[in-house]
Amino acid sequence: GSLATWVGVGNDGFVRTWYDQTGANDATQTTAANQPKIVNAGSLVTENGKPAIDGNGTQYLGHSTLELTTDFSILQVFSGVGFTEGAGSAGGNDYLRFNSTIRIDLDSNLYRSAVNRDNLQTLTIFNRNPSNSLDIRYNGITAPSSPFSVVSGGWSTRSVLAYNGGLIRATGKMQEIIFYNIDQSSNYPLIEANINDHYSIY
Repeated sequence: GSLATWVGVGNDGFVRTWYDQTGANDATQTTAANQPKIVNAGSLVTENGKPAIDGNGTQYLGHSTLELTTDFSILQVFSGVGFTEGAGSAGGNDYLRFNSTIRIDLDSNLYRSAVNRDNLQTLTIFNRNPSNSLDIRYNGITAPSSPFSVVSGGWSTRSVLAYNGGLIRATGKMQEIIFYNIDQSSNYPLIEANINDHYSIY
């Protein structure tokens, strides 16, 4: 049967563990009140017809600190507002954030695109190449004000739908997060097409 059937008619279902597909760093939440919702009143939580985990500003998942120190690519599918990933005290004020602009902070160096995607389903890519240029993309487009020249600063995270170990949380629906510890800019067309084919975002 379906997940909604297993949870039961009229019941809510919550995520205790969101499994890392590499098997190395699952995101978990053992406090029931802080677990993101995946079934609402007997119906699967969705965004644009696809499953999502829903955080209402109090719910998030934690995981072991992930450090990206040189070139990297971070991809996420999110609809909402607030801090979607971040570490806080681990590696500076590192975070991803939707708040009137799409933002990334690398060791207290803030870079923001001049586009507002608050509460809109968005495929976002944050990419740092070996030449320390930072690119922000959304729904297959390079964001205004991007790329940025990055002199220094790594990036780390230890939570989903939150920042600073869960102290500051997002409100919205997360559907996918992918981390690459290498520049994936040459693969943008294939990666974006694959994800958009599944979620039909744009």
